[in-house]
This record gives sequence, structure tokens and C-alpha cells, in this order.
Amino acid sequence: MMHFVVALLIFTTVVSCAPSTIQGLREKHEGLISLITDEDYQAVYRKCLTQAKNCNWAPINIEGDIFTDVKTGNISVVNHWGLGIDYLMMIDISAVTISKTHVDIYYAVSHWRPLASAVEHWLKENSTSCKVYVDGQN
Repeated sequence: MMHFVVALLIFTTVVSCAPSTIQGLREKHEGLISLITDEDYQAVYRKCLTQAKNCNWAPINIEGDIFTDVKTGNISVVNHWGLGIDYLMMIDISAVTISKTHVDIYYAVSHWRPLASAVEHWLKENSTSCKVYVDGQN
């Protein structure tokens, strides 16, 4: 029982640092990875959404929206819990040209960097890894 209480306290502390809106995450984030990929924005959106769902980063939800009229999309990694919603990571996708796409990956807290880096590797290296450790993180 004690382990459960400690885990719950740690989880609540970490999650409570995350913004409660998409715009809040864009404005106040721990980190941002930006890149341009040589793929159509719809292909990038499908790749990111499918892989994020395949990674099963439970207990969080993966939510996505694509807007074909303005050639953009976004994918949110969110935690729906009893006290509200916390946005942990956001992937903003926008067409630059027919075959180039700009991607911004925002993450709310530093321990989400390996997951944000994984998204970058999905797009740059066609990886399927769910976490990529950088700068000595583990």
C-alpha cells in the first residue's frame, strides 16, 4: 500500500506540472523539437498518430485532428484524470509544400524528452522506437 501512495504522489506531482490547454503547452513548455521532413503533411500525420497509438504510452490518451482546408494537423498526448486534463506532449504538423512538412514537437516536462525524441526519429529515420534517450538521459 505504501508503494502505491508514493507512486501516486510522484505521478500527481509530475502530471500537475503539465499545462491544461493546448495553447498553454505551446506557450509554456519544457522543450521543443522542430524539424522539416520530405513527406506530405497527411502522411506525417498518419505516421505520427499510428506510431503514438502503437507505443501505448498508458495511462495517457492520444488524440489527433487534421485540417485539410489549411493543411495542418495536431496530435495531443494527454492525461484525463479526476482533476482535469493535462497536455504532456503536442505534435503540430503543417504543410510547407506538397512534399515538405514542418513539425513542432512540444513537451511539458523533461522526462517526456525521450518520447519527443522518438517522434523526431520516426520522421527522420523511419524508426518505430517508442523512446529515444539523448544527452545521457535514461
